[in-house]
Amino acid sequence: MKRYRRLLALVGLSLLLHVLAISWIARRPGPAADAALEAPPAPLALRLQPLPPAPEAPAPAPLPPSEPKVADPAPAPEPEAALPAPSVAANPPPAPPAPPAPPPAATAPSDADAPVQMPSRYRSRMPRGATLAYTLTRTGQPPAAARMHWQTAGDAFTLQYDGVMGVLASQGATNDAGVAPQSASAQQTGGSVVATTFATGSITIGGRDYQNSVGSQDRGSLLLQLTGMGLSEPDQLRGVVEVYVAVAAGPEIEKFQVVEDETIPTPMGDIATRHLVQLVRAGEPRLEIWLAPERRWLPVQLRLSAPDGTVATQTVTAITDQAP
Repeated sequence: MKRYRRLLALVGLSLLLHVLAISWIARRPGPAADAALEAPPAPLALRLQPLPPAPEAPAPAPLPPSEPKVADPAPAPEPEAALPAPSVAANPPPAPPAPPAPPPAATAPSDADAPVQMPSRYRSRMPRGATLAYTLTRTGQPPAAARMHWQTAGDAFTLQYDGVMGVLASQGATNDAGVAPQSASAQQTGGSVVATTFATGSITIGGRDYQNSVGSQDRGSLLLQLTGMGLSEPDQLRGVVEVYVAVAAGPEIEKFQVVEDETIPTPMGDIATRHLVQLVRAGEPRLEIWLAPERRWLPVQLRLSAPDGTVATQTVTAITDQAP
C-alpha cells in the first residue's frame, strides 16, 4: 500500500514538472513569439487611422454645393479660373439703375449741345413797305411816340422799330420760308446794342454761334413774318404759332397762342384784329400782338407785360404805305 502511494506521488510530481516545463517554455520570449504578438496590430492600425495629407500640398478651395466633392487634392487653380467664380455668377448682385438721360437743350450752340427740334415751316410773303405810327403808354409814365418802318426793294428789305420791344433794326431778303433776315441789332431800354448775323446753318449773336433754321427771325422781322403769314394763308394763324427767334440770350422757339378775334379802339377808329399771346414761363415778360386782317394783317397794337407788373402798350395812330 505504501508502495502504491509513492508511485502515485512520483507520477504526480512528474506531471507537475512537465507542466512547469511547458509553462516556462511558453512564457520564454523569443523572435517567433515577438512576431506572433506584434503582427496583428500593424494591419489593425492601418485600417483605423487614415494617412495625413501631404504637408506641401495646399488645401483645395471650397467647392460650391452643386459640384461633387473631389477625393484627392488638386493643384491650385489659375487666377482666371478660380473656383469661387461660379458661386458669384449664381447669385449676381443687383445692377445699379442706369442714370437718367439728361433733358434736351433749349438752344443748341455749335460748340455744345445737340440740335433743337425746329418748328414747322409756314407759308409767308413779304408785305409791301409801310410806316406805322403809334401812341405808347407805359405804367407810371406819360404817353410817348412809337414807330415801325420798313422798305422793300425787290427781294430785299430794311426795317427800323422803336417801341415796347426796344430799339430794333433788321435787314435781309425773302426765301421759300418768307422773310429771311441777314443781320439785325437790338437795344433794350438802358442796355447795350446786341448784333446778330444770320448765315447758312448758324446764327451769331453777340459773337456767339448758335444753330440756324429755315424760317428763323429776329425780333423786328418776326412782325413782318406774322403779317406775311396772314397775307399768304390766314388759316395758319390759328391754334399755336411757333417761330425760331434770335434774341440776346440766344435763339429760342417762341410760341404764340391765337386766342380770339376782337375789335380794338384806336385813334383811327375801331379795328378788327386777331389777338396773339406769347406763351412764356413764370417770371418772363410776355408779348401780345394784334394783327388787322382788313389792314393787310399789319400789327396795329403791341403790348409787353413785365414780371414786375409794368405794362407798355403801343396802339396805331396812322399807317402810311411805301410809295410805289
